[in-house]
Amino acid sequence: MEAKLALLVIFLCLFAGTCHSATLHGAVYDSDYDLLKDSEVEINTTPKQSHIANDGLYFFYVPIGTYEITVEKYYQKQLAYSKSTIVEISKDGEFRIDLMAELLPGVNIPEKEAKGPSFFTLVRARLGVWIYALAVLGLAVIGLIVWLAVRSVSLRRKKEHAEDAATRLNNEIDRKEEEKNIPHNIKGMLNFIKDEGGRVTQKDIRRKFPLSEAKVSLMISELEAKGNIEKIKKGRGNIIVLRNG
Repeated sequence: MEAKLALLVIFLCLFAGTCHSATLHGAVYDSDYDLLKDSEVEINTTPKQSHIANDGLYFFYVPIGTYEITVEKYYQKQLAYSKSTIVEISKDGEFRIDLMAELLPGVNIPEKEAKGPSFFTLVRARLGVWIYALAVLGLAVIGLIVWLAVRSVSLRRKKEHAEDAATRLNNEIDRKEEEKNIPHNIKGMLNFIKDEGGRVTQKDIRRKFPLSEAKVSLMISELEAKGNIEKIKKGRGNIIVLRNG
């Protein structure tokens, strides 16, 4: 169970991208250094990721490695801008890489009014890293809580198993001790019957000897088999009579 939980925590870590991952973000510009809005940015991670830069901004979470980022934008259903750039992520952290998309030959686009990203877009892009970090921390805390809970249950079960084993061992020791003392108890029982005038009830014997009902019945049967006593049924009990007087 603990091994499965460890694998689950590792899987969550890999799924969340916490193992050797970085934040890659930046802006997309055209050749006039204006933000290229509504462009599509794609990076060839496994699996591939794509982002529509509505306000000319993009961001990805990527593992360490070398990747190709491609920027494309269509104008009136025609590919107008395109650019591919190789980026290398060598360590964890935050990387800003701005992209410059080139207008393809033969494409005519009316002059556009340059407009920067809105305040909320900038805040969203900046907070994305912190939200991601908080999500990763939350997953780690949940994984730790689950592991501690499973560990606690496992330890409790081991303790209960050990206590049960100890109880069984003590019962077995007591049983063997009682069996070892049966001959002595039989002799004492026979003397008790003699002292009582050769006639007692089985209840009297049980009051005299602090043994279980099964042990008392076994000892009486053994004395009866040896011919020392006779057991007479009377009502719901038995009367034990000494045969030799």
